[in-house]
Amino acid sequence: MDSTHLLGFLTHLPDGISEIYCHPATGPWPGMEAAVGQYRFAEEFAALTDATVATAIERLGIKCTAFGTLATGESR
Repeated sequence: MDSTHLLGFLTHLPDGISEIYCHPATGPWPGMEAAVGQYRFAEEFAALTDATVATAIERLGIKCTAFGTLATGESR
């Protein structure tokens, strides 16, 4: 997932709760090979921290939260 794909998802989210599943990382870690699959860790980290993405999230009125927060009903 890169910032272009993430922006595309953000601009087409339906009303209500949506989940975007990412595996961000800034570099390799011990045992990483077992988790790699098709994930693009560094690109996902860059997309999630991209200023254009942050601006779009704010402009679109999207509220980011953690999945656990939704499960407990807490407001974040």
